[in-house]
Amino acid sequence: MVFTLSRVAVAAAGVRFDLRAITTASGADQWQLLDTTLLRHDLLASVWYLHSQPPLYNLYCGLLVHLPLGAARVVAQTSFLAMGLVLGLGTFLLLVELGVPAAWAWALAALVMVDPAAMLYENWLFYAEPTAAGLVVTGWCLARFLRSGQRRWGVGAFGASAGVVLLNATFQAVWFLAVVGIALVSMRHRWRRVVASAALPALALGLWYGKDAAVFGTATTSSWLGMNLAKPALVRLPPGQLHQLVADGTLDALAQVKPFAPVAAYVPRFVPAPHTGIPALDRPTKHDGQPNYDDLAYVAVSRRYLRDDLAAIRARPGSYLKITVEAAGVWLVPAEQYGPLSGAQRPIAGYVRLYDRAVDWQVHSAPAAGFVALLGGFAPRISQLSLQALLVDALAVLAAPVLAWRRRSDAVAAGLILFAWLTTCYVVVVTTMVELGENNRFRFELGPLPLVVAAAVVCAAVRAAAARRGSRPSLPADGPDLRRRARVFVP
Repeated sequence: MVFTLSRVAVAAAGVRFDLRAITTASGADQWQLLDTTLLRHDLLASVWYLHSQPPLYNLYCGLLVHLPLGAARVVAQTSFLAMGLVLGLGTFLLLVELGVPAAWAWALAALVMVDPAAMLYENWLFYAEPTAAGLVVTGWCLARFLRSGQRRWGVGAFGASAGVVLLNATFQAVWFLAVVGIALVSMRHRWRRVVASAALPALALGLWYGKDAAVFGTATTSSWLGMNLAKPALVRLPPGQLHQLVADGTLDALAQVKPFAPVAAYVPRFVPAPHTGIPALDRPTKHDGQPNYDDLAYVAVSRRYLRDDLAAIRARPGSYLKITVEAAGVWLVPAEQYGPLSGAQRPIAGYVRLYDRAVDWQVHSAPAAGFVALLGGFAPRISQLSLQALLVDALAVLAAPVLAWRRRSDAVAAGLILFAWLTTCYVVVVTTMVELGENNRFRFELGPLPLVVAAAVVCAAVRAAAARRGSRPSLPADGPDLRRRARVFVP
């Protein structure tokens, strides 16, 4: 009911699904997306030769562009609404699985459903919402697998986690292997079942990684690592320092060129023009004039940036540390205050301000905070941070390992807590160290995982305090009773 009413209200207010990424309207071009003409006329070959991103988002958009525009809108909006529902219901189910009282679980799930960030990302054709939904599905299937040992749940957990890796370049094979490792530790007496369940998803990842290594010589699902790291490592260096590092030979002259510049900024001065005969790799621009970041030249360019990035970090570690602190500040800005969503939130601007103050505990908004930090050098102020996000993330990162240890006798709860904790730490560390500009979007892609763990920590603390006082706990005990309250959702 909460989900349905909130979505009707948002639609009535004027929020519409943003499909411009595949209609190539001016200003809506996405760097992660191949030219839509290639998606329409040469889909499989173009996706096969995709080195800039993992394949699933481009494959999904390629299927959409083969539909009439009206049908594509219906399919996209319906699937994204379904993923929004997964986020809401998944929050409730994961909380109940960890012993959070049903009333609390419903209240927190409702807050997730009516979060303006959830509503806006749900109405934007991009991989942020699918990533968050994929993590929720991974966590839920993992919990069911640890509880039942049934292979279908294992295939679901590892298939969903492999899908996240093939969807979003933030998540790499090392994270997938860590998820498998949690299951192996939790089910060490049934390790063969874990290996059998993970075999097909691992094979799918291995084939894609193997293709990228063989064709492009890359070790990750995205060739952009060097250009991404250049944002915190090079772009924000004072011009005088950057010039001096180039002059003394510490850095290459490429370091003075902004990352993600058009191909003409790099070819032929720094790298040769590619000639492969494959349109996705040879065309410097898309048909609308935007840069084609899958041009093969960017593979070599990114490698050269990576060498300069690491050299700059070694030469000026203090500057890099300062930038990572700023990136952490952007991480704590509410996720709807992300540049590409600035226009979409205007119909519900009043509600966004109300939610950010009442729920996110943000005093002053910080529109496009990440891009301001990257381009202008102004980090968000304390009053522009979500203090709720700071509290939730602190509990999720610092207290979750303690809670997992205390509940180690319950392999399901401990495994689920470790999954949420590991995923949260992984995304925080990787994106803060490598990116400046889109950090609050990365936080949204975690979905409700930090909130789920933080709520479990608070409930455990309340029960422990009640036990020390010798009084009757105000919260129900952990265990199957709570899960039976959600039996309508639990197979």
